[in-house]
This record gives sequence, structure tokens and C-alpha cells, in this order.
Amino acid sequence: MLERRGKNKILIENKNWDTNVLRDEVEKFMRDTATQNCCGLFLSQHTGIANKENFEINIHEGNVLLYVHHVNNDADTIKVSIDILDHFKEQLDEIGTDKELETMPKEVLDKINEEYNAIKTKKLAMMKHVKDFQTSMTKEIDSIEIPTLKMYLSSRYASANTLFTCENCNYVGSSKQSLSAHKRFCKKSLNNTVDS
Repeated sequence: MLERRGKNKILIENKNWDTNVLRDEVEKFMRDTATQNCCGLFLSQHTGIANKENFEINIHEGNVLLYVHHVNNDADTIKVSIDILDHFKEQLDEIGTDKELETMPKEVLDKINEEYNAIKTKKLAMMKHVKDFQTSMTKEIDSIEIPTLKMYLSSRYASANTLFTCENCNYVGSSKQSLSAHKRFCKKSLNNTVDS
């Protein structure tokens, strides 16, 4: 149970199954949310959920239920799911306090659900893109070096970083692994120039 100050309670059901989650589990989840009188988030880590679409939203006894497939323990997916539940529950509560209640045709509600799912998909894709970009930039920044200066300073001052130098071409590697990888290529290029 997720309880936060100023927010609705959310019952979180998490399944780590190798096969699709069965309908009986969905029905039990619906009973539990009704008993607890709270919203519900049903997460399936590696599979789908029987008779439910990914990010399907249902209203059950005045509470919002959300079903999410193939979560793979992704924190961003879980955060977006909780945000969706909070948003829908706030809107549902606002509608419930209005004196004049307008009914919405099922087709319109289905279309809104489709549009919301499209927004959710774009948001998740953009978050993944930002993560990938950050990882790429971190690698690029970490690869920036001045090997000659590093070698010069390491000969003059104590350094935590030991440098590894190729005896064939004076390449400087920061680890035994990088030097070993270089030597495999360096030997090939030396053999090609000797054979020529």
C-alpha cells in the first residue's frame, strides 16, 4: 500500500511471473481495492495481464485502477503510472463534487484513454532518450584525456592512476585491459607493415 500525505492511497500489486497474469489475480486485485476503498496499480514485471491492455485504466467503485505490462523494474515506468493514477483520481473526484454531472459517451472516454496512452508512450520514449543521451555524454566526457600531460605529470608526481605504455608505438592506456586491446590491433598493424 502506497500512502502519501495529501494524496490518495494506492494498492500496488506486483507480479514477477514468467507467464501472463491470470484473470483470477485481476479479480482478486479488484476485490482488494474495493475492500480497501483505494486506487490500484497492477504491475506485471515480465509478462502481460489477462484481458487487460498495457496501461489500461478502469474505474471500479469510484477508484481508478491501472494495469501495466512488462515493467521490468523500470522506476520511470512506475513513476509515470503513479502520476497517471493521481491525475485520473483527482479528475474523478472533481467530477464527483460537481452538482451537475455530465455523462460522457463511452466512445469519447475510449478516445481520451487512447490519447492519454499515446502521451504516456511518448513521455516514456523521451525519458529513455534522455537517459541514453546522458549515458552517451558521460562516456564521451570520461574519454577526454591528455595522455602526454598525464604521462609527464605521473613521472613527476605520485598519481593514483598508473599508465600502461605500448612498447611498439608508445600508446598510453589507462588500464591493462585497454593496453591489451590496443596491442591486439597494434600487432596486426605491425605485421601488415612488416609483410608489405
